[in-house]
Amino acid sequence: MKDIAYFKILFLIIFIFFLPFLIRPELLTTKDNDLGGNYVPIFSFIQKSVFTYHQIPLWRPDQLLGESFISNPLYSPFYPANLIYIFLPVKLGSIVYYLIHFLIAAYSTYFLAKSFGFSPKGSFTAALFYSLSFKMLVHLEAGHITMVAAFSLFPLVFLSTRKLISNYNPKWLAVASVSLALIYFSYPSIFYYTALFISAYWIYIVLFSPGFKKYSLIKSGALIFTTFTLAIMIMAIELLPH
Repeated sequence: MKDIAYFKILFLIIFIFFLPFLIRPELLTTKDNDLGGNYVPIFSFIQKSVFTYHQIPLWRPDQLLGESFISNPLYSPFYPANLIYIFLPVKLGSIVYYLIHFLIAAYSTYFLAKSFGFSPKGSFTAALFYSLSFKMLVHLEAGHITMVAAFSLFPLVFLSTRKLISNYNPKWLAVASVSLALIYFSYPSIFYYTALFISAYWIYIVLFSPGFKKYSLIKSGALIFTTFTLAIMIMAIELLPH
C-alpha cells in the first residue's frame, strides 16, 4: 500500500510540474533549442509520412538534397514513443513524451532503490531526486528530448541487471534486453555508456560481492552476454542502417 501511495504522489508531482506545458506546449516547443529547431520538424515529418504518404518514414527528401531517415541516429524512427505523434499534435505530443519518460525515470528509480534495501520513503526520495534532477531538467530546457528518454530508461536497465545477477528470472532478461535496446533507439551514445556500466557493474559484483557465491561466474556472464545478444537482435533494424 505504501508503494501505491508513493506512486500516486510521484505522478501528482510530475504531472503538476508539466501541467503548464500541457496547457501551453509552445512554452517548450517553440524555444530556440534542439526541440524547437530539430525534433519538432522531425516528429512533424513522421506524422506527415504516416498520414499524408501512408508509409513508414525511411527517407527524408526535404533535408539538404535528401537523406536516409532510418540511418540517422538523431531521428530514432523505431522508438515506440513516436507513436504518440500519430495520435496527438506534434507540440502537445512532445510534452506528453516528456511526461511519460519522467514518470518512467521516477518509477524505475523507486524500484531500483528498493533493490538496494531502501525504505519506501528513501526509495521515493531517490525517485524524486533522479526524475527531477538538475541533469534531467537541463536536458529538458535544452530540448534534448531523446536524451531524456535514454536517461529515463537507465534505472530500468540497472534494476533488471541487478535482478538477473542476483535472482535469475526470464522476465528480467526480457526487461534488460528490451530496455537496453530502447536506449539505443533513443540515443545510441548513451547505449554505449550504459553497456560499459553494466559490464563494469558485473565485474564489480564478481570481484567484491560476498553474496555472489550463489551464482557462478559462467552463469552470470552468460546472462549478461544473452542480454546484450537479445538487445542487439532487437536493435538490428536501426543498428545495421547506422
